[in-house]
Amino acid sequence: MNPDEVRTVFITGFPQDVKERELNNLLRFLPGYEASQMHWKNGQAQGFALFSNGATARTAIDSSHNLTFDETTTLRCELARKNMYIKDDQAAKRGRYGAEPQAAPYTAYAPNPAPQQPAYYQPSPVAAPAAMPAGPRAYTNVSNTKDNPPCNTLFIGNLGDTVSESELRNIFGTQPGFCQLKLNRGLKSVTCFVEYTDIASAMAVHASQQGAVLTSSDRGGIRIQFSKNPYGKKRDMAGNYVTTIPGQGPGDYMSQAASGYEPTTVPGEGVKAEGEPDPVA
Repeated sequence: MNPDEVRTVFITGFPQDVKERELNNLLRFLPGYEASQMHWKNGQAQGFALFSNGATARTAIDSSHNLTFDETTTLRCELARKNMYIKDDQAAKRGRYGAEPQAAPYTAYAPNPAPQQPAYYQPSPVAAPAAMPAGPRAYTNVSNTKDNPPCNTLFIGNLGDTVSESELRNIFGTQPGFCQLKLNRGLKSVTCFVEYTDIASAMAVHASQQGAVLTSSDRGGIRIQFSKNPYGKKRDMAGNYVTTIPGQGPGDYMSQAASGYEPTTVPGEGVKAEGEPDPVA
């Protein structure tokens, strides 16, 4: 790797109440992402993200520049003047799956001056990595006041009629702990169930992908809820989970109705399982 190659992306346009972990959640699945930091200058948040090389940094710029961060802000991305500094102490940086770091010291950065050469998006002599599957085109706030207790199975609602299983796998299948996914096309709605290996993995996805606006979406961000029961289980009279589909193999969702595998329905919010009546207007 060329030590003089700039591989840091400078990001502005965040709302005033942005958190540093939101920057990491936004970038951590991009190819080549290594770490990120955020600081505030004159009350405005500025983010810096380090990638493995200049090619992956430019790819991140192409995918994140002009991205709608929330309903009122749009991100602006460009190469930084120099690379961000990462302390050797792992607690001082935020990596792909790192915990919330303490504020780390860093030197001031500034975006590149007016370019005297071709813009950053011109072809690079370094071979660019293979294109990653398209992810969400934006994130938006979603009302989700009536949810079930956390479990390892998620119900995905507010999907567009043209959504495909591959589009959903690009988002949910790349998350840690992914087990299986099933897309259900009903007469009046399209829904999806996603199972993870444990509750912690499902909770992480519930938080990080809530309100994602898919390429196929024509009705805003998706709504993620915990399923009423984990896949293949339901509660007995004492409230304990019992297995209802003995010996059923992964991916077999044919008996979900019998197993009690169903989402929470929220009248008036557009989320319902296949066969449920239309939500109240």
